[in-house]
Amino acid sequence: MRKLLWFLLPIPLLLLILYTALPYVARTLIEQWLTQQGFDAPQIRLTHPSWDRLIIPSLSLAQQGPERRIELQARDIDIRFEPMALLLENALTEIRIPRLQLQIRADKSLDQRLDDTLDATFDLNQLPPALLFHYAPSDRLVIGQLSIEYQAPNQPRLDASGNLDLTSTRLLSRMRLALEAPYGDDRTLPAPAYLDLDFSDSQWLELSLVQDNRHLFESRGQLTTDVQQWGLNLDGTVDTGRLFSWLRPLLPSPPFAALEGTLSFGLTSQWPTRLPVQPEALLNRIRGRLLLDNRLSLTELTLAESTHIGRLQSRLNGELSLDQGLLTLDIAAPGHIVAGPVLRPEGRAEQIGVELTQPLSISAALLNEGMLAAVKPVGLRLTPQALSLPELSTLALSPISVEITPSPTLDSVHFAVRSDAVQATLRQLPLPAIALAVDGYWRADDLSGELQLSSAQPALVLTADWRYRDRFYARWRLAPASLTQTQTALKSLLTQWPYDLTFSNGTLAMTGTLVAAGADQWELSADATVRDAALAWDTYMELDNLDADLTLTRRVDGTFGSRGTLQAELIDAGINLHDTRLSYQLTQPARGAPELQLEPLTLHLLGGELSLPALTFNPLAPAFETRARLDAIQLGDILRLYDQPGLSGSSTLSGTLPVQVNGQQIRVQGGHISSATPGWIRYQPSAELSATAQGNPALKLALSALTDLQLSELALDLNYAPDGALELRTRLRGHNPDWQQGRPIDLSLNIEENLLQLLRALQLSERIGDRLREQLAP
Repeated sequence: MRKLLWFLLPIPLLLLILYTALPYVARTLIEQWLTQQGFDAPQIRLTHPSWDRLIIPSLSLAQQGPERRIELQARDIDIRFEPMALLLENALTEIRIPRLQLQIRADKSLDQRLDDTLDATFDLNQLPPALLFHYAPSDRLVIGQLSIEYQAPNQPRLDASGNLDLTSTRLLSRMRLALEAPYGDDRTLPAPAYLDLDFSDSQWLELSLVQDNRHLFESRGQLTTDVQQWGLNLDGTVDTGRLFSWLRPLLPSPPFAALEGTLSFGLTSQWPTRLPVQPEALLNRIRGRLLLDNRLSLTELTLAESTHIGRLQSRLNGELSLDQGLLTLDIAAPGHIVAGPVLRPEGRAEQIGVELTQPLSISAALLNEGMLAAVKPVGLRLTPQALSLPELSTLALSPISVEITPSPTLDSVHFAVRSDAVQATLRQLPLPAIALAVDGYWRADDLSGELQLSSAQPALVLTADWRYRDRFYARWRLAPASLTQTQTALKSLLTQWPYDLTFSNGTLAMTGTLVAAGADQWELSADATVRDAALAWDTYMELDNLDADLTLTRRVDGTFGSRGTLQAELIDAGINLHDTRLSYQLTQPARGAPELQLEPLTLHLLGGELSLPALTFNPLAPAFETRARLDAIQLGDILRLYDQPGLSGSSTLSGTLPVQVNGQQIRVQGGHISSATPGWIRYQPSAELSATAQGNPALKLALSALTDLQLSELALDLNYAPDGALELRTRLRGHNPDWQQGRPIDLSLNIEENLLQLLRALQLSERIGDRLREQLAP
């Protein structure tokens, strides 16, 4: 018996030694196995296990791969188990890790790694989500503080810290996400946010991003993992304003100050289990559909550095789908976008509304450098409100319809713009309501089309063919329009239009071109035609059967020019002018005084002609001297102009009138007119004048001599002052066969009157008798 005890005594001792050496032996074996698995210098500390518990004070692992290095450190790992379950089922009850740190340092950025991975695929079946639950090391794994640090060149460093709770049926996690700039990068990075994950063994997924107890993003849905294909059905919402504010430090400088709103979505997608790594191949294998319901609001938006929008709000819903690299966006009608106020250098709009009148569908082939594959016709309705331009007091547009129809090959686009009424007020004067219609085509580097502007009152129709390449070019036409109806609009537009100038007949038609390379780089040419015009300018002048052919130009340097010919059958300015023709050329430089050139002018009046040589002067401040020539003026026509009963005559007069013009002042100095042929004057005085002559022998003698005066000479010396004062010194020489046996007569008559007043009343003849009485009074 004693021998048996001595034989059995080493067994407990051996067990005691083995138990004492177990932590050291196990540590050596585990470290050797980890080294064989590719880990660098693994370190592990073990304590003696209890009946149902094992404590690992520390664990440190490192692995160096071809493109990254992974380091893991954990402390006070608490492993709990039931001995029988451990022996029979190799099952652990629970693993608790108070703190675990994982560091990943990549040698290349993600885009570089993708570029280096040619024709590679990743088999998702190697890591199905079910492995999280099927191969869980214990019935429950709890990591109290999990820290993950990821670093790669030229990328912000990602720090994730939080907790993880994994059971055989559910994974719960909350991770705090923070980004730190790489060395030398002074960007301000987003404030930390929390990523919450809830994933069950039925592959139901709930994922959300939280900051300051507010959700930036939240979603829920079902993940399916078949052998050949995986899929995801996900619904969620995005607080676009808060998400943008969180990511803003990492984004390029946006063209707006703030973003608000929500985006609701429903995602359905499928992809193969052998997933290509290259983006092009990946896009070709993924299929998906994203339903969107968008409510966004942007403030202080700036477009193209010249358009500023105070606030832009959108309410759109649609669908985004991806199938074999073809991305399709469908937006349902009606969709709404409201912007305002909209400010541009040339004006502003308090609000502009945009409404989709038919669904919008756009497809793009992502594998073909993002080229558009198809665009269905687009219908829009624009509603501008409270428009204002510097040149206009007010501007109002009826709703504008816009239709856009791309060609099947997408190499051209047809667009049509319509507005039934464009109403404006210029200097508090309302302009005619205009209907607008634009039809055009867009091609590569080319825009062209037709424009039509029309108004009902007055009846005007302006059409234009236009094109835009490196500059804008338009050829436009104004259909013949009634001057009677048009003059109201002209008076509103032309500030210098005489208020008492009125058209009673005539038509106006115009054609021209407009070329513009910028706001201040434009030139205009126009040919205007006036036919059968009749007009009156107060009581000063009337014109009948006026025709005009005019050319108007505006050059790029700002020079304005006009030239043309005006012809009038009759001009009544107190004296009738017949078949008058005037040719002129006007030049107004951008800076400096204008210049008016008149071709030689011939006026047909009083049976003869008044001729003026060519003139050049400043029409705003005329200052020139010229000499008017009178030829074949008929004395009978002059006497009929006076409308003196009983007075008639016949002779042909010629002469010259030296004319001086200085501003609005006109002077004639030393004018001389004389008879070119013999003539006669007959005067049968009124009864009143005859009665007066009975008591005045000299007057009676003069009247007797004028009953049939045969003229041998008629001479007039004329002076005219700027105030209207007219001096006429008249000399009559001849004889009366019935008076004193044809005794020679030599009669001088001086007349001083204000011509302006006389022309208004045309009563010069009433004063002839007075002057005769004064000259012949004894």
